[in-house]
Amino acid sequence: PIADYLDAARYAYAYLFFGERTPRERAFEDRQTQMRDSYNYAAERVAALLFARGQRAGHVHPPSPGSAEAVDGWRLRYGEIQLTLPRGAPKLEAMVPASRLRIDGLESVYRRDGLGAEVVMVARPTQAARRAPTQPFAETGYLPATVLLQFPGDTLAQVLDTREAVVDALDPYRQDTMQLDGQTVPLAANFSAPYALWLAESGFNRKAIDNLLGRDNALDHPRVILMQPYDPHRLTVVMIHGLASSPEAWVNLANEVMGDEALRRRYQIWEVYYPTNAPIPVNLVQIRAALEQTFAALDPAGTAPASHHVTLIGHSMGGVIARLLVVDSGDVLWQRIFRAPPDSPRRKRLAALAPYLTIKPLPGVDEAIFLAAPHAGTPVAGHWLARMVTRLIRLPKTLLD
Repeated sequence: PIADYLDAARYAYAYLFFGERTPRERAFEDRQTQMRDSYNYAAERVAALLFARGQRAGHVHPPSPGSAEAVDGWRLRYGEIQLTLPRGAPKLEAMVPASRLRIDGLESVYRRDGLGAEVVMVARPTQAARRAPTQPFAETGYLPATVLLQFPGDTLAQVLDTREAVVDALDPYRQDTMQLDGQTVPLAANFSAPYALWLAESGFNRKAIDNLLGRDNALDHPRVILMQPYDPHRLTVVMIHGLASSPEAWVNLANEVMGDEALRRRYQIWEVYYPTNAPIPVNLVQIRAALEQTFAALDPAGTAPASHHVTLIGHSMGGVIARLLVVDSGDVLWQRIFRAPPDSPRRKRLAALAPYLTIKPLPGVDEAIFLAAPHAGTPVAGHWLARMVTRLIRLPKTLLD
């Protein structure tokens, strides 16, 4: 029953904050760590049982701050609820305790020790929302959260006597400490779990090959994927994968950035997912448009730090595209390919090619980093095996149409 876990959390809470000695005096005691772990486990079970109870009752959205409900003889009041459903996600689908996840494929798992239950809230955008051409970006739908239980009372006796608890669901990207009974307490968090769960359930590895060979037309135009809820004050890092690849290529690099406290405070990661069976000029135009539309949708005034001092990171073919996003071609391509001066009749006849031959830098980009990018071509392209594989690649159906 939920009441049993609430009792366990209350007794651990009382020990942590209302003992004869201060938490600072007991900081190095094993019992202090044991009580913290007991509290965190009890908070995790309360959160899981409350979520399951809400699902059975048809509650598919986060509870409203200030709302309350009676559960097993307890009065639960909801305090800070820092959970916002991603655009296009109609409901909360699941709550997964991070402690129960086996994280494979990551070189490191980054978490923060502290108070609270580390959970992943799942609220994925619908398939229609993910494919809508008018929506150039999407959040992963896997949200990290820290669940806290607070028990009202100014004395040990009052805390032990209460049958009331305050439930907080906090975003560890926005908040890393909490004031509890006059103490500044670090909040527990797991920054790798949401990313690992998203990658495990996405099937990117198989989809990337299917898309390259034309067996899967679900990805018919680029998508900008936000790795965490948009923050206008964090600088933006845009990662662009290479040929026959996907956001899975960035699994460890993105995890390292999100796991480092100094980088996490300063940056947010966007990953571009695009059909690598489309020609580079087409992807260039569409990726640029997707990024511009994303910045415009999230920052209409164009004044947020996130829209300025952007860093591009491109791997392999993604590095070639990243370089094309920061250059100004002027009239060079028109002259070199078609020998068509600006006012010539030939230039007017070929006006439809203008977006592909007149390249301008993407506004707001300060830095571009290229990883193994063949800017001058590669001799591998002429190898017999590469030519054979090339024959298997099929253009996107939408491009042919």
